[in-house]
Amino acid sequence: MDLWKGAPGMLGSSGLLRLMLAFFAIAIFAFLHFGPSEQDWRERYQALGVEAMDWPGADARNIQQAAYCLDQRPDANLAECVASSSLVRQHYPNAEVPPLNYPSIWVRIYAVIGDHSEAFFRDFINMNALAVAATIVLISLRFQSIACLSFLFCPILSLLVERGNVDGLTFAVLFAPILLASAPGFAAFVIGMATGLKVFPIFSFVSVLRDAGPGHYLAVAVGAAVSAPLMIGALYEIPTYVGNTLYGFGWAYGLPTLGLVSTLGEGIRLLPYALSSLLVMAAAALSIVLSNRESFTDFFPQALSRSERLVLLCSLAIFCGTFLLLGNWVYRLVFLIPAFAILARQRFWISRLFCANLLTVMWMPLLPHAWFLLNVACYPLFIFSAFMIIVILYKEFPLFARHKAAPS
Repeated sequence: MDLWKGAPGMLGSSGLLRLMLAFFAIAIFAFLHFGPSEQDWRERYQALGVEAMDWPGADARNIQQAAYCLDQRPDANLAECVASSSLVRQHYPNAEVPPLNYPSIWVRIYAVIGDHSEAFFRDFINMNALAVAATIVLISLRFQSIACLSFLFCPILSLLVERGNVDGLTFAVLFAPILLASAPGFAAFVIGMATGLKVFPIFSFVSVLRDAGPGHYLAVAVGAAVSAPLMIGALYEIPTYVGNTLYGFGWAYGLPTLGLVSTLGEGIRLLPYALSSLLVMAAAALSIVLSNRESFTDFFPQALSRSERLVLLCSLAIFCGTFLLLGNWVYRLVFLIPAFAILARQRFWISRLFCANLLTVMWMPLLPHAWFLLNVACYPLFIFSAFMIIVILYKEFPLFARHKAAPS
């Protein structure tokens, strides 16, 4: 257990101040998100910079409805049952329940509990909100990043809470355990469990790649094998819930969203070419840098501990993987908060650019036309993130390092 390792003075005066700020921040968070009733739900979240729905927890209503169907008729066609939305529309006649786009493990757990009341559903989405908030606080304390607490109040996190999307619980399942222990086998097990919940955490397996001996990879294999049943189930269902996930260009990020630019009007039809050119130029710049840099400390002046390296790569790899392969709603950017906590303590140019970029994106919905700007602002964020992943792995493995001439 290494929760406080590398955090000197946590129990001193400065550490006590951080604890007090953390408790104060979580209390304000609870007041903002656990207070609104159905009557003022939309107005409360619009004041927080969110385009809110008229009914709480819109993204998770398909889990509630599917669990109800499963409980009533175990052989029910969940897709048809969710489309009927009979349970949800008892409370909200105008509610639109999205098709089931989560691994079925969520439905089965909800059905086992067997409580289909509206009060329990509100408890469920409140638990989702509290899980992500508590994990952010834990990250802030672990890496001594008071600035992390500001993310508790940003519009991007408020959107996740308002929609009740279980990215919040997935975030907690992934990061809270590896903050406590970073052994490779345990990390692989945790990543596997998170993958079984939402699939995209599979990208964070990049974090266990090391220039290490067979013992390291044996531990990784054992940890992954223990969580394999849950992972395999989620991976098998990919066609169903990927096909049922709808997204646009606004309030979203990812290369697949470029195909939707044409729906925004003729005036910006050249945007996909401009953004693609930006990525190509960034790749060329990275090649030049890596061909001329010898020292790992050129990019990471302060050495990363094992825990920091693990959390940083998990965070960056999830963002880069989802950016390249998926269309994502912007609340998934919360998975970059751990990277911010670590990089905010580094004193090199790309970490500062990354942190400034992320802060801008997370608070951007408060600006006019933010729905459009959010997507565009994620392109430099991807460049910075991919650059750091490649540099870390490039310097980690001798196979990719430049070979120095042997002394004569």
